[in-house]
Amino acid sequence: MKKDKKYKVYKNASAIKSRKRKDTIINVMVLSIITFITVLLISEMT
Repeated sequence: MKKDKKYKVYKNASAIKSRKRKDTIINVMVLSIITFITVLLISEMT
C-alpha cells in the first residue's frame, strides 16, 4: 500500500515534468516564429 502511494506520487511528478518540457518547446517555437516574422518585417521596411 505504501509503495503504491509512492509510485503514484512519482508518476504525477514525471507527468508534470514532461508537461513542463512540452511547454518549454512550445514557448521556444513561438519565440522563434515571432523573431522570424519581426526580422522579415524589418527587412521589408528597409
